Amino acid sequence: MQRDRRRPLAAAALGALLIAGLVAPTTLDTGVAASPLRSEAVDVLEADAVDSEGARLEEELPQEATTTPEPDGLVTPLAETEASMLELGLSTLAAAPPVTPTDGLILVKTGGDRSTTATRRTINGLAGVALQLYTPLPSGLANMASPVDAPWASCLSDIDGDCYFVVPNAGQGQENYDRRFVVVQTGAPAGWFMNSELKVSTDGSARDQPYQFLTAKVRAQTTVTSGIDFMKDVNTDGEYRSLGTWQSSLNNPKFICRVGLRVALVLDLSGSVRNTLPELKTAATGFIAALEGTGSSVALYTFAANAPSAKDDTGRNYPSVPIDGNMAMIEKRINAYTAGGATNWDSGIYQVAKSSEQYDIALVVTDGMPTYYKMDAQNRVAGNGLDTKMVEVESAIFSANTLKGKVDPGVDGHTGTRMVVVGVGKAINSDPENLAAVSGQTAFDATADNAADADYFQVEWEQIEGALKDIAETAICSANVKVVKQIQRDGSAAIEIGGSGWDFGFGTSVGAVWNQAAAATPLQQTRSTNVEGVTEDFLLFDSSESSSVTVSLDEQMRQAQRDARWSLQSVSCEVNGVAVPPSASTPFGVELTVGVADRVICTFVNVQSESLGLKLVKRGWATDDGARVANPASMDPDVEEIVRGATRPLGSTVTWTYDVSNLGMTLISDIVLVDDRLTSVSCPRAELAPGETMRCVGTGPLFRTN
Repeated sequence: MQRDRRRPLAAAALGALLIAGLVAPTTLDTGVAASPLRSEAVDVLEADAVDSEGARLEEELPQEATTTPEPDGLVTPLAETEASMLELGLSTLAAAPPVTPTDGLILVKTGGDRSTTATRRTINGLAGVALQLYTPLPSGLANMASPVDAPWASCLSDIDGDCYFVVPNAGQGQENYDRRFVVVQTGAPAGWFMNSELKVSTDGSARDQPYQFLTAKVRAQTTVTSGIDFMKDVNTDGEYRSLGTWQSSLNNPKFICRVGLRVALVLDLSGSVRNTLPELKTAATGFIAALEGTGSSVALYTFAANAPSAKDDTGRNYPSVPIDGNMAMIEKRINAYTAGGATNWDSGIYQVAKSSEQYDIALVVTDGMPTYYKMDAQNRVAGNGLDTKMVEVESAIFSANTLKGKVDPGVDGHTGTRMVVVGVGKAINSDPENLAAVSGQTAFDATADNAADADYFQVEWEQIEGALKDIAETAICSANVKVVKQIQRDGSAAIEIGGSGWDFGFGTSVGAVWNQAAAATPLQQTRSTNVEGVTEDFLLFDSSESSSVTVSLDEQMRQAQRDARWSLQSVSCEVNGVAVPPSASTPFGVELTVGVADRVICTFVNVQSESLGLKLVKRGWATDDGARVANPASMDPDVEEIVRGATRPLGSTVTWTYDVSNLGMTLISDIVLVDDRLTSVSCPRAELAPGETMRCVGTGPLFRTN
């Protein structure tokens, strides 16, 4: 015999409380089959859990939920009904509104976040959810025709999350007797948003499904309750399986910029990731490495059919560690991960929410829709591993709300954990309803360069590394500012790398600070180029909503560089790969406008001005026997230098040396040395680089005029 799951109402008009054991006059057809509270099998693995050869992967399957036998009788006693609601994670029923003997009630439970301390995974009620009854089409289910045009067909949930519809004229023979309705959400409370559609898949193909439910039949003196009589997770057609509590999504907190960002990285290690696991590992370590030098920390979380995906190094969680100085250890941990099993967003997110650690951002990377959900506080899960139904997505939404609403009372301005979800690969890059439902409504748009505001990303595997690095820069509300030094030596047309030892002043207006500046001077610093002629730093903004700041970049010449006659010739800048003119020029550099997540490269070109300086030292050497010839580099030690005032016989042979030095900063070329007292003078080469000296030589007889 089928049992009526609706609750009887006391006949009195003020009948606000249900009476345990009160029996309806007849056995009523609710329009849904009676069944145990939980009967969904969990012994089938999704496609994630099948390897490339089609072999079933070995994994520890979750325990199958036990069922509750139903007692004989026509109506569920109140005590059992409320126990059932607790089992489903619903709060107990509040007092119903006053009714007349011909009224029936529809009760929809609405929820926000989960309790992280209760022994059961209780969903807390959400006030301010607006619901509307529609008339269903003859095809039934949740197909709807038009809203019921009556005041009683709208409701607003109370502080307990209860939304009651008092349906009049529901007695036998009256217009609303045995009538069914479609429940539709029309509004969400401030700070929340509604999800009118969710993405489901029950036949191997994903599709958008309106989030609306067909009630059981309504009769006078009965209450049709979500989770008990409709919106159930058992004996419900495919995609409409539900937790029984109407979901809404909490707005995603904005980025809170600070030095020392606390990050939770949550990785999907389900079986479908196996072939692209190297790309995931590279992207994950690249994301963390992008936070080096910012004083940030990272915790690692994993999930597959459950969370973590494994208890050993192939999938375990790791608590927060500082990134600076620990990159090798973090990379080793990530590289040990393996993939296998189904996909459970709910457990993956909930484990972060209930952690004792506080995070500023939780980055979730997944390649597939959820096919499992966490069933109870004992970490048992439900789902068939193949399909995505309302229940899997609802569960993930409630866990995400819990995480987003997790406020750190010890940090000023901490408004909750910002969730950023990255859907990667073709399996999840269709319509983004589910990604948006657990994070927020703003999609990443590369053309708009809105990484600072994006709640979710949809990328292919070859784009994942770049996407995560963009998120890292955005997460610390930073801009990367780089200076490149190039030089052009005097007399040369070539542009060279400037090398090390060039100093630059980095300045910023109020609204941001330099990451590597001293605490006493956060708005300015001096940086020196490396051997590649490069110096750079992160500009940390006060808030992700900061529009922009003014950055000044000025060259600070050293005295030796000034003495070498170097001067600044030009400065050119790019912002995000696009050439931009500076907002102002200074005697030694530029000013420009910089915003959150900008990547700035400014190239400074210095030239060496022309500087000629030539020194000539002429000396005479006694070589009158003709046996010894002067060495252009040095004279033989036995050769006597003819000093000023000395006398020599006329006609004796003298060797003259000419030490020629380039004292300037310019290459001297085409050198020819002429002595009008000698026939010729020979030099070893015709050019001298700055600072070089060469010796030229000439030999001849001594004349009086010498």
